[in-house]
Amino acid sequence: MNFTGYALFSLVFFVAVFGGAFGLCVQRYELDTGLALTTAFWVCVPVGVFFICTSMLLFYKKLRTIIVDKKLQKDFTLLIDQIHAQATHFATHSPLESTFEKVDSRPSKLYHPSNQQLSNTIARFHLVPALDSQDSGNAKIDKLFSLYRAIAQGELTDIRKYHLNNNNPFALQNTKNYALKSNKNALEIFSDPSKSDEVRAYAFRLICESKNAKDLQKALNANACDCLDPSSLQQALLLCKELDIALDPATIAGLCKQVGFDTNAYISLAKAMQAQCTPDVWLTYFKQLADNDENAQMAYLLVLVELEMVDTLEQELRGFGGDEAKGLRAYMELKRAGKHYPISAFVIAR
Repeated sequence: MNFTGYALFSLVFFVAVFGGAFGLCVQRYELDTGLALTTAFWVCVPVGVFFICTSMLLFYKKLRTIIVDKKLQKDFTLLIDQIHAQATHFATHSPLESTFEKVDSRPSKLYHPSNQQLSNTIARFHLVPALDSQDSGNAKIDKLFSLYRAIAQGELTDIRKYHLNNNNPFALQNTKNYALKSNKNALEIFSDPSKSDEVRAYAFRLICESKNAKDLQKALNANACDCLDPSSLQQALLLCKELDIALDPATIAGLCKQVGFDTNAYISLAKAMQAQCTPDVWLTYFKQLADNDENAQMAYLLVLVELEMVDTLEQELRGFGGDEAKGLRAYMELKRAGKHYPISAFVIAR
C-alpha cells in the first residue's frame, strides 16, 4: 500500500471510529486544564497518534527506497560505463591475442556487493562488440554500436570523443575510410608516422591503385616506406616503370633498405621487371642498385646471366665466394642447354 492509500484508509477509519464513539457516548470529560472534549474525540486521539507514527515509518521507508534506488541506478550507470570503456579500448578482434590496452575501468566502489562482484567479473573479460546483435535498450551502448556499424559500412565518422585505442579495429577502419576519400587523404595518412603500419600500408595501396604518377612519386619521396613489406614496394617500383616515373638509383636503394629487401626480394624484383624493360634499361637499373645496396648484387648477376654477358659476369664473380660463383656458372650452363631451374637453387641468399 502506498502512502496515499494508507492516508485515505486512515481518514475513513478515523471518521468511522469518531462517529461510532460519538453515537454511543455524548458525555464530556474535563481535564484539569479546563479543556472539555467529547468522549468520541478522546477515543480517536490514539488513532491519530497511531496514524502519525505509522505515517513517519512509511515516509522513512519511502525515502530509504528512493535513496537505495538512486544508489542502484548509480551502480548500473557505472557498470555501463565500465562496459563502454572496455569495449572501446580493445585492440583486436581476437580474444586470444593479448593486445588490449591496460585500462582498469572498474568503479572504485559500488553500493551493492553483487554489483561489485559483477564489475570484477566483467573486468576479467575482453569485450568485443557483436554488430549483428539486437539493441540493448541502453542509449549509450546502442549509440556506440550505431557508430561502429556506420564505420563498418565505410562511413567516415567523428570518433574523437570516444578516445578509442589507436589499434582498435574500428579506429583503424575509420582511418581507412578517411584515406578512401581522396589521394590527398591517403598521402596524409601514409606520411604520418603516428598512424599504425596497417593503415599506412593501406593508404599506400590506394595511391598505387589510383595510378596517379604525381601522387605515387610524392609517396615514394616522403621517406615513409618503413611501414611497407617488400612485396608492396616491388609493386610500386613496377608501377613506376609502367607510369614512367624516374627515381634516382640511390633513392630506390634507400627505399628497398627501408622495407628490408634481401637478396631474394631483389631477385624477385629483377624477374618481375624483365618484361617491362629493354635489356639495356634492365641492366643499368640493377647495376645501379647493386652499387648502392650489396643485397642487390645477386640480382644484378642474375641479369648478367639472363643477358648471357659472360665476360662481365666472370669479372663480377671475382668478388664472390667459390660456392656462389659455381652456382651461377652451373645455372648459366643449364640455361644454355635449354634447361630451366629456379635461380634460388643456385645462389646463396645474403
